[in-house]
Amino acid sequence: MDQSVYLGLWTNWSRGSVLGLTFTTTRARGNLLIAFTAFFISFVATRVWKIVCLALHRSYSTSEPCETAHHQQQVILRNSSSPESGIVALLRLVYTYRSSLKGRLLRRLSPVLLAILLVAGFSIAGGFSSSISSAVSDEVLATSTNCGIIAASDMSISANALRTAVNSKRLSDATQYAQHCYAQDSAGMAQCQRYVVGKIPTNATDTSAPCPFEERICRTKENIRLDTGYVNSHSSIGLNAPESERFAWRYVMHCAPLKTEGYTTNVTQGNSSWVSYHYGRGSSGSYDDVTSSPVTYAVSDTRQQYVINEHAELGDKHFTVHGKSTLDGLLQPIPELARPDGDVTIVFLVGNGVEFFESTDDAWYRATAKAGAISNLNSPGTTQAYRPSEPASPMGCVEQWQWCNLAYPIDQGCGPLARQLDAIYGAAPFFNLTSRDLDPDRPAVATSAGTRLIWPSLVLSSTPYAISSLFNYLGDKALASCDKGSYTGLENLVIFI
Repeated sequence: MDQSVYLGLWTNWSRGSVLGLTFTTTRARGNLLIAFTAFFISFVATRVWKIVCLALHRSYSTSEPCETAHHQQQVILRNSSSPESGIVALLRLVYTYRSSLKGRLLRRLSPVLLAILLVAGFSIAGGFSSSISSAVSDEVLATSTNCGIIAASDMSISANALRTAVNSKRLSDATQYAQHCYAQDSAGMAQCQRYVVGKIPTNATDTSAPCPFEERICRTKENIRLDTGYVNSHSSIGLNAPESERFAWRYVMHCAPLKTEGYTTNVTQGNSSWVSYHYGRGSSGSYDDVTSSPVTYAVSDTRQQYVINEHAELGDKHFTVHGKSTLDGLLQPIPELARPDGDVTIVFLVGNGVEFFESTDDAWYRATAKAGAISNLNSPGTTQAYRPSEPASPMGCVEQWQWCNLAYPIDQGCGPLARQLDAIYGAAPFFNLTSRDLDPDRPAVATSAGTRLIWPSLVLSSTPYAISSLFNYLGDKALASCDKGSYTGLENLVIFI
């Protein structure tokens, strides 16, 4: 058995405090338990019959004179060792005195009927005793002895390298899981059964959402907004807890392609030319020497990205990614992009030599400019190629979080839908916490309600879950278009955030 499985008695709160009582053990010990359960049921049946006989004996006792059959029945009830022997003795008694029991036969048969019911009930219970190991489900409780968060206090290079490797592995595994298990035909796949639910449905997907920023900076009027809805900590995440000790978490992402007119400058130095994008001040440098620049990002112009040589072969480049977001303090957006109620991330999609087989007017890819012809040495003819119309295509995203204490009604126990930290501080009062309790140097929280907010938020904060982290760690693997093959070298595409 997996060492992370808790062995012993616990409560499965999905079934309540009584029906949810569960005992988990190893298979070998479970087989012994089943065998002893059948023996225990027969043992209990005998003792229950003794109690029933005592109750019947006392109820039939009287100080008045009675017939012989009554006294014989009392003797049987007092000395019967099992319901089976009691049935035989009582039936013999009824048969012997059948002629004198006219009109009182039901009174003498009632102990017999009760004994028959006991035998039938405990026989059925003994027969079903072997099914106790799978009577409900195969749910187990994780011990979580080796679980925790990656501490951010250690900022050494070696610690950051380890943290990067761990986060990359996490996101890579999550991406593979999402590609397989969030597909429409994923039902029944074994690898999609590892969690409490195979996939958490998105509560709302709006592809006609308005601009998340000032309308004049968005390229289109129809944009995308994703809302998870309230994700239950028990039924969706699998944190076993009674209803009064559960929480809900919500995440909203709203993205829109951005206009570039008026937000770029062309720079030429020697033989190099590039385009600078101005959507806010970007920060760079080391931990001890952070530099702020009015340039959000700079990229080589289209002419240098698409150097056309006759008979040139298609390259084999790969994605490179760099993140700029208010979430990690690396971006101070311009007023048109400022959102005090959410964290802003800007994603730059750079062609970097990628040639598309077909023209696409997608608001983000915008591969509408002709880029020469593509031919194949093994077949005649050529195919018109297309490239992005600009050196880079920016997309702005707003991310919002919300925390709720499910001990309250869902419309009364939630903090604001806001930035990551603002959402946590806003929900703190519903978990009996103050701003002091959320201080990094705080003492241990004494209340279970406070722990239900602090620990999940710490785990989430130490995990690369925001869109900026997705591109930073995964690079080219973050694009769903990598699997569609609509252009001549998906690996040639470069993304900058």
